[in-house]
Amino acid sequence: METATMETARTDGRRGNLVAAAVLVAAGVTVFAQTAELAELDSGSDPGAAGYPRLLAGVLIALAVALAVQRGRGEAAPSRSGALRVAGAVVLVIAYALALEPLGYLTATAAFLLGAMLLIAVGRSWALLVVPVVFSLVVYLVFSTVFGIPLPRGPVEGLLP
Repeated sequence: METATMETARTDGRRGNLVAAAVLVAAGVTVFAQTAELAELDSGSDPGAAGYPRLLAGVLIALAVALAVQRGRGEAAPSRSGALRVAGAVVLVIAYALALEPLGYLTATAAFLLGAMLLIAVGRSWALLVVPVVFSLVVYLVFSTVFGIPLPRGPVEGLLP
């Protein structure tokens, strides 16, 4: 009986690796396709705007291939709560990407961090309030004042200098 259970777990692990690898390869290929227009603008010796995203996409594809050829070790499938946390994290990232432009960096990032902290079950209420706000504000000020890189502005950013 135990051998059948181990074999099922190994098959499920292998199938999960293949599905994850396929998704990662698709993401890498998408990045290459999306940066095609940027690559045309690049000069000969300078990697340009497409260089770094393409490097990351290449590494992502290489790691996906390594994942696809990896043998399942018979690990147990993730628990239901673990799977729900992963799904929640994916939904949270998508919501953050969609909220960034209309809400601005500060509001969207603070909400994202609050959601992420709730997902990982941070129990201290002071941390749930202070960390997202302080982190978002510090990163915004560093990028906008030190580096001169504009981040998406929303109603809250309009109150800042």
